[in-house]
Amino acid sequence: MLIGGCGFSTAGGVKVFRLFHLLNIRTFMSKIKRSQMPTHKKNEMISTLLIIALFPLIPAITGVYFTAVENISYQDAFFESVSIVTSGGLSVGLVNEHTNPITMIILGFLMIFGKFEIIVIIYIFMPKLG
Repeated sequence: MLIGGCGFSTAGGVKVFRLFHLLNIRTFMSKIKRSQMPTHKKNEMISTLLIIALFPLIPAITGVYFTAVENISYQDAFFESVSIVTSGGLSVGLVNEHTNPITMIILGFLMIFGKFEIIVIIYIFMPKLG
C-alpha cells in the first residue's frame, strides 16, 4: 500500500515517479557530483528522500497512538494507519462509529497528508525545496 499510483493520480502512497528519482541516488550521495547537479534536481532528491522516509514513519507513530488509545495490537494499528495514509481502503475494523472523535480528526489529517504525498507539509516547513 505504501507504493501508490503514478503521478497526478488520486492514489495515496509514494508516487511511482519518486522511485525513479532514486536512480540518481549515487550521484546525489557523491559530494563532487552533487555540487554539479542543478538546484532543482537536488531539491527533488531531498524531497524524494524525505517522502520515502516519512511514509513508513508516520503510520508507525500513528500505530503507537492507536495501540495506546484503542487497545489493539500494534500490527493491526500499523496496518490501519498505512491503509488510512495511503487511502488503500483495507481495514481491520479499527475505525467505526464508536471511534474516539480526536482519533477521527487525526485520521482525517492523515488522509489529507497521504493524498498530497506529504509534500505539502514538507514545503510548509522547508519552502526552499518548493
